[in-house]
Amino acid sequence: KALKDEARACETIALKDDLKKMKRVLKKLGHVDVQGVIQTKGRCACEINTANELVVVELIFTGVFNDLSVEQCVALLSCMTYDERNKDDGDDPTKGMKSYLANPFLKLQEVARTVAKAEIACKIEVDEDEFVDKFNPGMMEAVFAWCKGAKFVEVQKLTGSFEGTTIRTL
Repeated sequence: KALKDEARACETIALKDDLKKMKRVLKKLGHVDVQGVIQTKGRCACEINTANELVVVELIFTGVFNDLSVEQCVALLSCMTYDERNKDDGDDPTKGMKSYLANPFLKLQEVARTVAKAEIACKIEVDEDEFVDKFNPGMMEAVFAWCKGAKFVEVQKLTGSFEGTTIRTL
């Protein structure tokens, strides 16, 4: 029993330390002020539940979506939810991608790198490159085509994935 209590106490201490680090990240990114009061960015992040909240909020507040069409916005957001890795993953995920999709994706990578650097600065263990690589542009072209009104059969030809994966992403 004493051992269990000691283990719980150690776990609590570790969780408190993680919580303090995350609070520092939220302050650094402007989600809360120095007194810990939630700001507009923080309130916005609270409403996001299907993707990395910090990255999505940074995309919104840095104006990345402002100059994009609806179709480009939806295609960019598909990078947040599509997690299958393509078999031919190379060093450049934008290779062969149209510029109207590649440019927003590069901005997404930039924002993701900013968030990762903020986490690293606050002593949260994260591999910057691995964090940035989590955002997969593999469905951007298909989602863009779907938003433009393409039939599912045409959309599916643009992907290297199974139909179910395409449907979940769309």
